[in-house]
Amino acid sequence: MARKTLILVFGISVVVSSLLGAAEAPPLPRDLDAGQYQAGGDRDTGEDWLLYGRNHKAWRFSPLTRIDKGNVKELNPVWTLGTGLYDAFETSPVVAGGVMYFTTPWNHVFAVNAATGERYWRYAYPLPHGLSLCCGAVNHGAGIGSGKVVFAALDASLAALDAKTGRPVWRTVMADYRQGYSAAQAPQIIGKKVIVGISGGEFGIRGFIDAYDIDSGKRLWRFRTIPGPGEQGNETWEKDSWKTGGGAAALTCAYDARTDTIFAGIGGPGPVLKGEDRKGSNLYTDCIVALDAGDGRLKWYYQTIPHDVWHMGSVLEPVIDDITVDGQDRKVVMFASKNGYFYVLDRLDGSFLYAVPFSHFINWGTVGQDGKAIVDESKYPAHDKWTEIFPGAAGATGQVFAAYDPRMKRMFIPCIENGHQYKLTEQEFKPGLSYWGGVAQSIPNAAYGHVAAIDVEKKRVVWDIQTMFPLVCGITCTAAGLVITGTPDQKMVILDSDSGRELWSFRGLSGWHSAPVVYSVAGREYIAFANGWGGRPAGFDDTASPGLQGCRGITSSMCSAYPRCRGAAADSREGAVVISVGVIIINYTIDGPHYPGFEGEVYPYSG
Repeated sequence: MARKTLILVFGISVVVSSLLGAAEAPPLPRDLDAGQYQAGGDRDTGEDWLLYGRNHKAWRFSPLTRIDKGNVKELNPVWTLGTGLYDAFETSPVVAGGVMYFTTPWNHVFAVNAATGERYWRYAYPLPHGLSLCCGAVNHGAGIGSGKVVFAALDASLAALDAKTGRPVWRTVMADYRQGYSAAQAPQIIGKKVIVGISGGEFGIRGFIDAYDIDSGKRLWRFRTIPGPGEQGNETWEKDSWKTGGGAAALTCAYDARTDTIFAGIGGPGPVLKGEDRKGSNLYTDCIVALDAGDGRLKWYYQTIPHDVWHMGSVLEPVIDDITVDGQDRKVVMFASKNGYFYVLDRLDGSFLYAVPFSHFINWGTVGQDGKAIVDESKYPAHDKWTEIFPGAAGATGQVFAAYDPRMKRMFIPCIENGHQYKLTEQEFKPGLSYWGGVAQSIPNAAYGHVAAIDVEKKRVVWDIQTMFPLVCGITCTAAGLVITGTPDQKMVILDSDSGRELWSFRGLSGWHSAPVVYSVAGREYIAFANGWGGRPAGFDDTASPGLQGCRGITSSMCSAYPRCRGAAADSREGAVVISVGVIIINYTIDGPHYPGFEGEVYPYSG
């Protein structure tokens, strides 16, 4: 059965205008650049969500407090918007001056009124046939700046649209998609620079991170994640194995304006499982790298697992802050790795400070007191037997964003518990085809999820809330003590940041695979959240988590899927203090036709 594609918005006071017929959106704010640099600082009002991680430090934290623990139970639907598109909806919108910009599967881009959902424009990027995609036709979001909306396309291109009209401004080809390259990352905007990395690590590509001029699309510099002959790190690859070394940089980087440094996570090597074809530590795979934002020069690197043979690559989104560790003030970069450990490093020189496990079951090895991986080589995949590994191919956390509360010094991590069995096979590299050098199968009934809250100064997990299914949805937290995320079985949930206690939940039309944002328009606070299941469910399947088969088959009508609006009449009376709160849900299917008439239309929620 088919699922419908739509956006739904909740609110205590339901206020929806008539459809706008305007062809243009309001221009981007003149002080957008300053606002992006100030996000997370003392001058941050919290009104907009200008960057993928909300600020350059990638906190995914909103200072807004109108929606709090006391009134969160009053959340109700406000409006819906249909997109008519299928595949996993992994986008995280950006909001500026009351306008929301978001991407969809298959590289469509929307600009809508952030308070009403009324559409200003929609752009459909022309994709070619023959794409090599590991994880569905997904996109994580757009960047905005200099009057433009910039997004990465599945054909390994970077494109810019006019923010007012949606018309194309420029397009730059980053790599040849026929060789297995693709792109889905939400670009990081740093002044006039657009920072973006490449996907396709499982196809034997040679990864890179690029910087582009936002006005012209001209490439400014490129950092190769797999060094070639004559470059530092090439000696860690046997013979010509670097040519198919992988090392995707698929997720958005963090940026330290004080030192003009970019921090990015690098994926695993290729072939994925067959380490005997690429002897050595395989730099800079499974690394976090610190790059000079001006020229792309490598400042330092830290490798979590040298010579990874389990798909544990550090495709992650680093977070930066100043904290106290063991009584000393430290400038740190922090990240949750697919290998099951949470790491804290000194961001000035990359020195290891500590690591703490957040995964419930880890058997590949441990992290020593010096930060070096202590690997159990008996767990290396073999030709003549199956090898069980935890965490499995999905990793202990997937390609989704954790959230960080800088007041509490607490990180909230969406977790995946899963295991896989690996076995090596003979495989010849062919461009554009998956390059694993082996086979992987899920361990039955081993998959579930949890949200882990880590006190980064006390170096411990302070609470851990289990979910029935693995979490492949990002998290956002707020100054009001809310932790917002969603599960594969359709449940959007808001937790108490102090304890993990559930404060509110809502049943969407599909599973949650995106990342929420929080913003305000005219004093009313909203929570925007894309809803839609599809793609590759983060490496686990119906064998590992049998209930997911039922989740993917769910369908329901628009009205029956939403709770009835409570308290709207009382709260919307003239003169009342109104807290208008909303959630945007973008919901679509991968297994049937879209609902007739839903494409690009806005519907007021009628209860």
